[in-house]
Amino acid sequence: MRPRARILAGLAALAVVMAVAADLLIRNSDHLADRGVWAVLNAALGASFVGTGLYAWWRRPENRTGAVMTWVGFLFFLSALEFSNDSWLSALGSFTDPLPIAGLAHLVLAYPSGRLRSRYHRWLIALAYINATLFQLPGMFFWDSTAGCATCPTNPLLISSHPDLYNATAAVVNLIAVSLIALIAREVITQVARARKVGRDVYGLFTYAGVTTLVAFGCLFASHGFGGPGATAVRYIAFGLFVTVPFAFLGGLVKGQLARASAVAELVDALGHADDRRRSLRDAISAALGDSSLALAYWSPEQRGYIDGDGRRVELPDPGSGRAATPIERGGVALAVVIHDDSLVEEADLVRAVGGAAALTLENERLAAELRARVQELRASRSRIVRAGDAERRRLERDLHDGAQQRLVALALNLRLAR
Repeated sequence: MRPRARILAGLAALAVVMAVAADLLIRNSDHLADRGVWAVLNAALGASFVGTGLYAWWRRPENRTGAVMTWVGFLFFLSALEFSNDSWLSALGSFTDPLPIAGLAHLVLAYPSGRLRSRYHRWLIALAYINATLFQLPGMFFWDSTAGCATCPTNPLLISSHPDLYNATAAVVNLIAVSLIALIAREVITQVARARKVGRDVYGLFTYAGVTTLVAFGCLFASHGFGGPGATAVRYIAFGLFVTVPFAFLGGLVKGQLARASAVAELVDALGHADDRRRSLRDAISAALGDSSLALAYWSPEQRGYIDGDGRRVELPDPGSGRAATPIERGGVALAVVIHDDSLVEEADLVRAVGGAAALTLENERLAAELRARVQELRASRSRIVRAGDAERRRLERDLHDGAQQRLVALALNLRLAR
């Protein structure tokens, strides 16, 4: 078994153990109403996130989305500590209970690569995790967990019961949480709006489910202190939406595969009706990928670099330039490179699939580009030979002119002397 497979199998076994432990904690809780409902929700959320995350991690190990989804699933199992009858475990659960929401914010903002794109995004997520844990600590010193709940475990961190002070600190934490959700939702919506057609289609389902869930939890945090059946309904709605996120992710994977198949089919159909092969190949790939700025470059073994369709050398884009290059190979041999917008970096599989579908045409275009490069080199060589011949002829003319002139002057001097 490969190392990665062993790690994933170990995580799956750990998830099973944590799921059983969380279920036992919830079902044996003395202070939780609707224990059966919360047991089902916790198991469904934790198992769906861990299962989907491990699958994505196994299929695409270079992408961190699977690892982040697995992390969110484990956070759900940890959040069950809040329902424990043990006072210390229950107090610890008060810090782990909001962590899945922070994990969801991390997952949604980092999608589709699983990596946060900027320092600003990293600060947002770091603040979300800190707000979900450390910022709750001051309020714990003034929270009497047994007030109005005779069966609840005591708060071992209680210094003095002060409900108003506890509610004030909780209101600050909830206000920060709502503000962070609004900022993260704005960033995600901006990313989707800027994405190309194919990219928007691929991660639309997951993004909509994730943002909707975050907004539902934002409403739940904003309703803190109101209580009543309305708050309970919002809570159930928020967690119900949370369950849809991993399934939306799987739906996005299926839709992405269908989008790839559709793009390849459109490309093959366009190539079959091509008139000007070189122009239509670039246009067909551009249409399939939804990138009007796309360009093609072909590998030239003689020049040890990439050339365009006219045989001119092409420099690949630098990192951070807003452009990226995805190589296309055939039989392990470099064939061409697709230079596209940076937003298609996460769809490298799609770019390679489209390039693979057009591999034969790309090979023909590469050979034609090499031929044009050789013709250009031949023309340049002929031009250099002509220029060298002209320069040599002018030198000879100058030497003949200057030599004859000197001999005539000498002859004139000799005639004068003879006279």
